[in-house]
Amino acid sequence: MEESFYKEYLRGAILLAPCTKMNILQGTMGYHYYNDMVDQIDLIGLYGLHGHNWEEFRPEVCAHLGKYWCDQERVWNEEPMSARTLSHFFQMGIEGRFQEYADSYIQGKQHRITADIPIENISHTPIAVFYGDADRVCPMDTVEWMMETVGHMVYGNYQFGGYDHSDFGKANDSVFMNELHEALSHLQPHVGEHEEIVHFEADLDRAIQTEYEHEAREAEIDHEMEM
Repeated sequence: MEESFYKEYLRGAILLAPCTKMNILQGTMGYHYYNDMVDQIDLIGLYGLHGHNWEEFRPEVCAHLGKYWCDQERVWNEEPMSARTLSHFFQMGIEGRFQEYADSYIQGKQHRITADIPIENISHTPIAVFYGDADRVCPMDTVEWMMETVGHMVYGNYQFGGYDHSDFGKANDSVFMNELHEALSHLQPHVGEHEEIVHFEADLDRAIQTEYEHEAREAEIDHEMEM
């Protein structure tokens, strides 16, 4: 995929709280929970969390998946995801491996292990990694493993003090954008990528300015409504 697409169309990648091995549902108990969860998701026909027709599915989610899933709505509201993406994350957490999605995962042990995702083969796309030291879902040791495996194509990384995983799901306010911009200013671009990074930082500056303008408009609207 990188050879046929990304190297031509992606100047660089910034990974926010990347997940390779989720620190959840590990071992046999996790596998049994996963099976029950997938059965319930299939039963109610859920394809996305807080996505299309979410209001229609929410009562079914609460009824079949329980209170914990209802309480999780605040997370999905910040970062909607497909049910298949969630299942894939759980599979990797249970197996402790960064592997391809297993279509027949619940059909037995021989179907649970799939091919590794070959991130060590990344050779054209420079990557910057941003992660939180309080992340318990995708802990720092898994991020460090990923960076070591990718190798020299990780041209920089930045640790956000006190940030947990959910903080990156709602990270679109001016405070975070300022901190992100500050972190980027200290990163050294990968050899041969200086011009691309300059363009990228210009794009980021425009994005931050747009975010400021958006927040200002929202504040103005709120003020007008209060009058």
